[in-house]
Amino acid sequence: MDARKIDKKALRCCPFCGAPARVVRLEERYAATVCQIACSNAKCVVSPRTIALEAERAVVEWNRRP
Repeated sequence: MDARKIDKKALRCCPFCGAPARVVRLEERYAATVCQIACSNAKCVVSPRTIALEAERAVVEWNRRP
């Protein structure tokens, strides 16, 4: 999965505040794409985020939360 084509509907909401998740940063470094998914609520007390080298893995890790 291309990180730029992440289906926003595939991302679960933040498990702490219920705000939608968002793709925060996509970078290409050292021939790898870094994908970061985070809570979109700036006032979320926990501000969770998931970082992975592959977009698929970032989505799986983000959605793995309870």
